[in-house]
Parts: sequence; structure tokens; C-alpha cells
Amino acid sequence: LGMPMKVVDKESWLRVVTPDRDTAWVLPSTVQVMSAAEMHRWNTAPQVVVTSVFGYVYTKPSVKSEIVSDVVASCRLRLLSRKGKFYYVEYPDGRRGYLPTADAKPIGEWRKALRRDAQSIIATGRKLMGAPYMWGGTRTKGVDCSGFVRTTLLQHDMVIPRNASQQAVKGQHIDIAPDFSNLVPGDLVFFGRKATADKKA
Repeated sequence: LGMPMKVVDKESWLRVVTPDRDTAWVLPSTVQVMSAAEMHRWNTAPQVVVTSVFGYVYTKPSVKSEIVSDVVASCRLRLLSRKGKFYYVEYPDGRRGYLPTADAKPIGEWRKALRRDAQSIIATGRKLMGAPYMWGGTRTKGVDCSGFVRTTLLQHDMVIPRNASQQAVKGQHIDIAPDFSNLVPGDLVFFGRKATADKKA
């Protein structure tokens, strides 16, 4: 939620390009199409990033009020103001509500507090233990293997490709020792086979 994408084709579905340059099709009902000016306003406005694994935005600054929607880690919303223990936020489609301050941080504060060492990233990944498997999932409510890696790193403001085949060719390549002794915590291991003329990798 809150991630800018570029719409490159419009049919019954929208063909989009994500920040990691992945191309995909999405339902129009899941995207808020904006003009260039509206997109600039969104990108330059103060924002909060959701830091809890799961939470809610409420219609009033009270957890006893009605729910606008749920939110998950790394969602971004426009920050309008703060009222007590709530941020008053706005969705890309204009809906507004109150998000508990315990579940989010203004994006500047969040970035200053971020740590990108292996221990911190692994600790973030462990918070997803128990999350259900969902093919193609990239959020804390459901992930697949490559989605788990992407979702974990996104919480450290690191954007990597969506799919394992794309992730495998990024970063520094390591020739793995037979006993894995040259790996350190945080390294990613990919399994596959070489592509042939009649079979993809």
C-alpha cells in the first residue's frame, strides 16, 4: 500500500512496472491511477511507514471506533497530522483515518533508526515465522520464498526484485563450498538448474 507504480497498458487488467522494474498485471480496483501532479504530491508529502507486522487504521482516534482497513509492515500513508497516540493519515485514494503511533513512524525517523546488518535483518525475518505460505505473496499476511526475502528487506528500506530467478543474479555472487562453510548469516542460497534450448532454468 502506497507504493508508486507506472501503468504501461490498460485493458481489463492494468499492466504496471514496479520500483524494482518488475512487470506485472494488476486489477484496476487495486490501483489508484494518478496524474503526474497527483503523483508528485504523493511522493513529496510527509508520510508514515507501518512498522508493525499487522495493524488497523480507524475512523476516529480510538481503537474502539470502526476500522477503515487493515495495514501491514511497509505500507506507506500520507501523514496529515498527529493527535495523541494516533497519526491522522490519508490513503492514495483519498480515504482518511487514524493509525496508532505504536504501529508506524514518520518516514524520516524510520530511516534514521534503520539498521541493515545481518543480525537486524534476520531478526525482522523471524517476526514472519508463522505467516501463511501464499504463492506470489509479498506481505506479512502471506509470503512465498522469494516474497519472504523481499518483504523482510523492504522493512529495512531495501528494494530487491520480486522473483527468486531475479534475486539470484543480483548482489555479490559467492561460489558455495561443498559444506557451506564459506557462508555467513544473511547470505541467500538459490537452487536451480541451467537453462537449455528446450527447458527454462
